[in-house]
Amino acid sequence: WIHRASGTMMDANVSGVLAALWIGGWGALAARANRPTAAIGALLLLWCAVWATGSRTAFGSAVIISALTPVIFLRSRVSSRVVVGASAVVLVATVALVAANRHNPRVVGPLARLTAELSSPSDGGLRGVLEELWNRNGYGLAATRAIEAYPAFGIGVGAFHEMASEFGGW
Repeated sequence: WIHRASGTMMDANVSGVLAALWIGGWGALAARANRPTAAIGALLLLWCAVWATGSRTAFGSAVIISALTPVIFLRSRVSSRVVVGASAVVLVATVALVAANRHNPRVVGPLARLTAELSSPSDGGLRGVLEELWNRNGYGLAATRAIEAYPAFGIGVGAFHEMASEFGGW
């Protein structure tokens, strides 16, 4: 059992990706309101939420979005000094989060999950990790087959759980 936060969505991956997407949303809102201090607090909370879910997809999304968020600030009226300061705070918080994660074995963050997969030689290394991230225990294959079978309208989000076994061949 890995301890992952799922929030009210009851799904750690969905909860984590939503938090990751809001990193950019809060960055844009704070840039528009010219409130970088509020943005830093919100971004740290959202990063904690992403980390707590242990979602590898959410972690990757959060990294990409966090890398692009300072561009929003640079294009706004906020000075580059504030952007550099905010980036430093986020970097320190990320390092602290990683350090805290390494000392609590019950909390499994996304990096620990990725590291465990990469260190397993039986899974094919990086290629095996990339294939598993795409296939997701066969659900990716089922989703791909469902899209191939019904490309115009799909099967509906609610029907996927019912029909996944048909498309996955389980």
